[in-house]
Amino acid sequence: IMSWWDVALLNKVSGYSQNTPNLLDLSQGGSNFTLSRISLLNSPHFHVKIDSYNGFTAWGVKLLTPSLAYSVANYACASLPSTTVAATAPNTCYTPDTTKNTDGIDPGGSNNVTIAYSYISVGDDNVAVTASNKGGGCTSGDNGYCASTNTKIAHNWFYYGHGMSVGSGTAGGVSGLQVWDLAIDGEGSSNGAGLRIKSYAGSGGSVSASYTKVCLQNEKQPIWIDPYYSSSSSTTLIPNFHDISLRWIHVVSEAGAKYAGGTISLNGHSAANPLSRLTLDNVYFDTAPSWGAPSKAPSG
Repeated sequence: IMSWWDVALLNKVSGYSQNTPNLLDLSQGGSNFTLSRISLLNSPHFHVKIDSYNGFTAWGVKLLTPSLAYSVANYACASLPSTTVAATAPNTCYTPDTTKNTDGIDPGGSNNVTIAYSYISVGDDNVAVTASNKGGGCTSGDNGYCASTNTKIAHNWFYYGHGMSVGSGTAGGVSGLQVWDLAIDGEGSSNGAGLRIKSYAGSGGSVSASYTKVCLQNEKQPIWIDPYYSSSSSTTLIPNFHDISLRWIHVVSEAGAKYAGGTISLNGHSAANPLSRLTLDNVYFDTAPSWGAPSKAPSG
């Protein structure tokens, strides 16, 4: 019997249709929901998906996927899942690099969100703040989409995953995002990211955010601002990244780490929509990083 992760893997590598359930799905206009001192393990898709909420708190939460029930110590699988393995030998040893779309907490078009004192190691976005949903009594944002406002991410620990993300859908606008006192250990994941803002034409909008007192280590992409996350020829919903502040950020070179300084990318979409008012204050790399191009580099 094929697992949900096998289905997700086949979808990812072969373009098949995927209909995989979230572990906890909160949507369309709820309010004042609290998760406290709860552990969520081995979600088939997103662990916690929140749309159009006014008031959500996760406090002292632990999210882990995959657990060692599906792997071995240090995730050292003898052979990683492939299209053939997923189709013929399901439930093969999985790693954080081969579980797909197992995001931790994704607040979408929501207001007054707090995520604090939590541990998240999920293989995909540890947290992803988006603004791409409509309706459900949300705060009206740009372009007819729900806005994401007043999100606070404080005193957390992230491990395997795609980091503290914004996007990729930001059409309603993301503002009032504050991240502070965050520790991220990328664990040497080949898909790892730290602080990441991602969007693309046809799905973009206004994004502003502040990051303060963040420590990262063994992270492939410690800082990544990318308005070309996907290829698109759209001339509407253009990413507009502005008023981004990075203060007291330290990228540590851990002894024996696979990635030291890692690779960073700081990009605006175009001359009409540049990356504007970017503040770098005490951003320190123990080892100098390399510079990377956007995920889907623009042509011309």
